[in-house]
Amino acid sequence: MTPHILDAYHAWKAYDAGKRLFQANQMTTHILDVYHAWNAYNKAYDAGKRLPEIEYIVLTDSWVSCRYALNVVKGRWIEAEDFIMTNPDDSCFYAINIIKGKLPEKMHNMMILHGIKNPNDYWVKHYFKFIK
Repeated sequence: MTPHILDAYHAWKAYDAGKRLFQANQMTTHILDVYHAWNAYNKAYDAGKRLPEIEYIVLTDSWVSCRYALNVVKGRWIEAEDFIMTNPDDSCFYAINIIKGKLPEKMHNMMILHGIKNPNDYWVKHYFKFIK
């Protein structure tokens, strides 16, 4: 059975991710719709395998990308790491559940930067406690 996980938390994460992409001027001609990312994820999950033709849609949301790496790729998804590292809570999830240890150097350095910007960030603290 497909886990349909669109609730208020994920809707907020979709809004936040879209807002950050817009602010970073990485958005092209339309606002990203996380509903499509979850639909793409669910299609691959139901197929039980990676579907490269829809992965670009999954890559529009860092949380969906983490779930795709965990449940479809079943391991490290290098193509998604540059996007996942923009969000400290998703990076922490990626480290704990997918990498099962210290993040790759580029992602680890981004967690350090997140910690410098916001020293009280729960997920940054949790990540560094996890890798000790």
